[in-house]
Amino acid sequence: MIEKSMTTEGDTQSLVPLPDRSLTKTAMGGRIVSAMVGETLCALQDAIFQLDALVTEGKRIRSGKGLTPENARAFDLFLRAGKAGHSEAQFLLYQCYCSGTGVLPNMSEAIAWVQKAAHAGFVQSCIVMWGFFRQGRFPEFPKSEENAIVWLKRAIESDPSLTGRGAGARICDFYEGRNDIAEALKWHKKGVEAGEPDFIYSGFKLCVERRVFETDAPEAYIWFRLTAVETQIAGAAERVNELTKIMSSADVTSADQRFAETHSKYRANL
Repeated sequence: MIEKSMTTEGDTQSLVPLPDRSLTKTAMGGRIVSAMVGETLCALQDAIFQLDALVTEGKRIRSGKGLTPENARAFDLFLRAGKAGHSEAQFLLYQCYCSGTGVLPNMSEAIAWVQKAAHAGFVQSCIVMWGFFRQGRFPEFPKSEENAIVWLKRAIESDPSLTGRGAGARICDFYEGRNDIAEALKWHKKGVEAGEPDFIYSGFKLCVERRVFETDAPEAYIWFRLTAVETQIAGAAERVNELTKIMSSADVTSADQRFAETHSKYRANL
């Protein structure tokens, strides 16, 4: 509110406060924008729901392989959703074109659809792309471990639980093979945080074999302490004590904090 006053012959009279119309307009504008955003979100949710319904119905009526009327109908439903950007539908189109379900087999079309789904982050499509680059079966995807790992990491980004189901170990092996121990340990840690105990031992072993305690004592400290707390491996606690003697108090404090974060996630996901 804005208050105005005027002076007459020494007396001060307060005028009735006037409303600040600029604020009122701003508030009204905000309400209008909020309503428009709400309507847009509702429309998007409705659209997503409709696409999900198409995919669900397609999966329900699809049966086996071949050009049956049911499969042709399922393919049409997947195609409608896939063209609208539904990533699972795009992956299902890849499967249809590969197997000849509801449509004639066409590997070029299959590849085009699985690429769309993979770039959208659909987990199974990312894994397919990983396999393409590992095998090098198609000219579009020459054999390349580096490119294969890129897609495996994208799959894990979409589904972190894959870290503990073989994918994490493959990535660790990839970086160990290239002597990138820091990156390998980072992925070992992801495995631990996913609740997989095997990664504790493999991380500990890597630190010992590659003498990480000489190049990065705080990192080795974390692995030795994890091992001492969660396993029966002899000598782990002694290694923690040895590193404590040569590390600065600041480094020990920092390493303890990082250990606590990783250990807490591990326990939460067991």
